[in-house]
Amino acid sequence: MKNKQLRIMLYLTILSVISFLLMYIMEIPILSLVGMPGFEFLKYDLSEVVAIVAGFIFGPVAGMIVIGLKSILFFFSGKNTTGWVGLAASLTAGLSLVAGATILYRIKQTRINLFIGVIIGALALTVLMLIFNYFIFLPLYGIEANAFWITGLAAFNILKGILSGVFSVILYELLKKRVETFLNK
Repeated sequence: MKNKQLRIMLYLTILSVISFLLMYIMEIPILSLVGMPGFEFLKYDLSEVVAIVAGFIFGPVAGMIVIGLKSILFFFSGKNTTGWVGLAASLTAGLSLVAGATILYRIKQTRINLFIGVIIGALALTVLMLIFNYFIFLPLYGIEANAFWITGLAAFNILKGILSGVFSVILYELLKKRVETFLNK
């Protein structure tokens, strides 16, 4: 039993570092790429993909641990330009996406629940980030929450949720059997 717990802890540590490295190395201002200027600070990275896969494999709490460790590592990496507010926003976004995407699948592990979970995760991310940005994060940055900001934030978060969800399902399907074999040794 302890050996399996140790393997899971080791796996989550490795996934957290991979998630951090993906965030550190590759940030893409996706709204600029799709013709929405003014939101260059909103950058997409693949770090949540790793956390969602961890959530599919080990459960929602494991995915949330990956989000937490990745966010803390990034905050102290020297690359964080948004301070504590950015850390809080990153945690809120990641936790809502991972929880939304993985809870249903944890309850009943079917392929349809995998896809429904990803949709729920994208919607949870978008709705919660709109609420948190409107009432907390934008005011902390001294930005007035108007239609321009709300539209851009909604577009970014739904795009982020969908991309992360699709990539997560693909990666999970590729790794599922290997990870199960590794864990059951």
